[in-house]
Formats: sequence, structure tokens, C-alpha cells
Amino acid sequence: MSRMRFALVLPLVVICAGSGHADDIPEARSFARPTDTFVVSKLSKFGSEWIEKCRPHQVWKVHCGVDVDLRHEGKEVLAAGDGVVRYAATFDLSGRWGDCVVVEHRVPGVGQVTTLYGHITIASSIAPGTKVEKGTTVLGSIDPDVSPPHLHFGVRLASFDASNDVASRRGALRNCNDPICGAKFPEHWTDPVAFLQQHTQPSVTETAQKALDEAQKNIEKQVEQKTEEYKKRLMQRMAEAIGSFFRACVERLAKLIREAIDEI
Repeated sequence: MSRMRFALVLPLVVICAGSGHADDIPEARSFARPTDTFVVSKLSKFGSEWIEKCRPHQVWKVHCGVDVDLRHEGKEVLAAGDGVVRYAATFDLSGRWGDCVVVEHRVPGVGQVTTLYGHITIASSIAPGTKVEKGTTVLGSIDPDVSPPHLHFGVRLASFDASNDVASRRGALRNCNDPICGAKFPEHWTDPVAFLQQHTQPSVTETAQKALDEAQKNIEKQVEQKTEEYKKRLMQRMAEAIGSFFRACVERLAKLIREAIDEI
């Protein structure tokens, strides 16, 4: 969704793009959600469609990302994976994003991948060439001036091309064969939710908790086994003790009877 601002002077547009070799891109072995809640809008999922006017006629547009955390203005937006910032734009009217960031990643077994973060207020520390870390580097926050405030998050299975940076920061693509309306969906874009599910590793806390739960289960199982063994041994000893008692009673009774007979 686009951002509307009204002012007496023209807004300052600062668009920065950078490119580099794959060697300068940190390896991203896993990814994480860019926000702590990551609630995807049901109406703005990957592949959602709407009609948009495109000369000389109207065409169907297809959402090539997801809209996340509606009405969560100010929420921190984190890098989804280790990588390097390739594009950072402040008040980018050309892409109707407000501010947006593109991060390039090097994913083992996949190749170069870019993630897009649109409708945000960029952090002052973020610029092209900035190295980012998964889940720790703050790229910015959800822009309160977007209506309604939300994060557009996209994943593109392709490297960043500085000569055609707009390809890495599209929010929607056409669903027709008319070249005047741009590239056809899905191009290199993929479902961000499915991508995160495939490339997310449990956090250290989750891993530790899982190990703790597993250890607790093993301990409970061992206690149960030991308890059953103790019960069996206890029952066996009780049976032996009762048997010994009755044998002693019978022997004593037999002795008393013999003594009584001898006296007669």
C-alpha cells in the first residue's frame, strides 16, 4: 500500500543503491522472522490479486510478498538473515514504499537471495554496504505514516542487480502477457512464509528448551522403570517374608502337636 504525505515543499528523495561481488556477502545458513510477531494479513498474502489501472487498460496485479503486522507502527524490523544491504531508500516515491531496504544473502544450496523490507522508517545505521546479522541488526521500524501501518516483506530467489534495482523491490507484478505492465508474476519472487519455514532453524533458547524437555522425559521414564523394579522386588521380598512366617508357624504348630502327643 502506498504512503501519502502532504507538504508545502517537495519531499526530499534520497535513493541509494550499491552492488558487490558474491564474495562480500555473508553466508546465511538460516533465516528468522523480521518481526517478533509476524502476523500476516489474510488479504495481503503472497499471490493475492487486485485490479490496477495500467495504460492503456486495467490489469490484474499479484502481490509478490506479504503484508505483516498491520497497525503495529513503530515495531522494530530486523534483518531476516545474515547478509549485506544493497539498497536503502528514504521516502522512495518511485517504488511507493516510503522507505525501503533490500538485503542480499548467500544461501548454501540455493545461491544469492534478496529480502525486501518496505513501508519502514530506516535506521540511521543502515546504508548500502552495511553488513547485517540475522535477528539482531535493526533495519528500521514500521512507518506510522503508511495507511494502515505495516511491513511489506518479500523474498526473491535472485541476486541484486544495481543496474535494475527496481526488480529487487517490487511489491506486485502483473498477471498478464502485456509487457507494458512490467514483469509477469512470479518472476523470481517466492512465498516468504514458505521460505522462512524451509530455512528457519530453532533458536538457541528453543534448542535448549527442547533438549531440556527431552531430558525431563528420559528422567521420568527412568524413574518409572526404577519404581516398577522396586515394586517387583518389594513384592517378592514380602512374599518371601510371608512364606517364611507361615513356614515357621506351621513348624512351630507341628512341634507343639508332637509334644502334646508325647505327653499323652
